[in-house]
Amino acid sequence: MNTLINKKSVIYAALFTFTSLSQAAITIIDFDTNPSGAAINAPNLFSDATPLTELYAAKGVHFTALERKQVTEERPHNGVLKTFTENQLSPINSGMGAILNDSSGFRGPAKSGDNFLAFNGETAFGSHFWRISFDNPIGFFDIDRRRGAEPDNNHRVSLDAYDAEGNLIGSRNNLYNPGGWTSDHYSGYRSSFKTETEISYVDIGHALNCCGGNKNSSLSPTPWSIVYDNLKFGDFADATSGTLFLSGGGTFIPVPGSIWFLLTGLLGFSGLVSKRKLSES
Repeated sequence: MNTLINKKSVIYAALFTFTSLSQAAITIIDFDTNPSGAAINAPNLFSDATPLTELYAAKGVHFTALERKQVTEERPHNGVLKTFTENQLSPINSGMGAILNDSSGFRGPAKSGDNFLAFNGETAFGSHFWRISFDNPIGFFDIDRRRGAEPDNNHRVSLDAYDAEGNLIGSRNNLYNPGGWTSDHYSGYRSSFKTETEISYVDIGHALNCCGGNKNSSLSPTPWSIVYDNLKFGDFADATSGTLFLSGGGTFIPVPGSIWFLLTGLLGFSGLVSKRKLSES
């Protein structure tokens, strides 16, 4: 019995160590402090704020506002030159949200601390689309969101993840904007995902009418507002328990072969120790 207990203790200790090491790699941006750890004294009004762009560049994260433009171009198709018209997203110099203090009444309280990242369709901080780029590719992404101040009309959010070549890895479309902070217990609210394909940037689209990706859905004609907090990202192995695959798959995070190798070795070692004790007794 003691041998069995000892084996279990070894397994639990190894799993705890592995979990602790993997979670340590997650980066969190809470919009309450800058990369140096100094508190951000955020304003209450958009008129006193500055767009969030390169504040967190030291953490390897860049924020860009995007606009959707209709582009018409000719391309070869089956050996014939044809005209294609499609919507494309391109960077712009305005429209990026701003960090506000939750005492503004825009939508408080914040998920953590006193600040959040706010967007308002009726101000210059209201791009419908924006991009989060990473200097070092990631495999796990998570951000909390909720509706902003009134007026709002329960708009949806879409997230598209791309690799370094600009190829779409996968999407999470038409996620609801709840009145409270997002819950991990309902996939319709969830803004987290993981993928083994390296992500270089994530495009977020909001104020969409319905049904489709960022590039093709109609923009909502009515006023909208939304807030975000606690951006988290890391490698695929760093994903928190229960994180969904980007393709919408299951919630199981596979344990790498290396940890199984470690556990097997530890079990074998504990077995040898048990045999030695028996032979000595």
